[in-house]
Amino acid sequence: MPAGPPARPPAHPPTHTHAGLKEATRTAWRNRARTPPHRVGDSDAAKKTASPDAIVDKAEEMIGQGQLELADKFCDRALEMDPTCVRSLECKVRRGSRAAEQRAAG
Repeated sequence: MPAGPPARPPAHPPTHTHAGLKEATRTAWRNRARTPPHRVGDSDAAKKTASPDAIVDKAEEMIGQGQLELADKFCDRALEMDPTCVRSLECKVRRGSRAAEQRAAG
């Protein structure tokens, strides 16, 4: 056995060579150009919430398309936002009558 000191690991792993760092830097700059300048959720659109009337409009559209469960969820959301929203209650009644018609027909 050789009597010398034990072999030391390299100071930097091979991925941290000068060429590797240059490539990583290039990749980071390329990817930076693709990312939006704002963080997710900072836009004005993300801060706005739909009004209960707009949600009820969407629920009525879903009733017209026959997607009654989805319409019910929209009505519930409108009621959570404004418990006094008469349109959402009327919409739930229409949804119930439409479901009854479908059960009777099918």
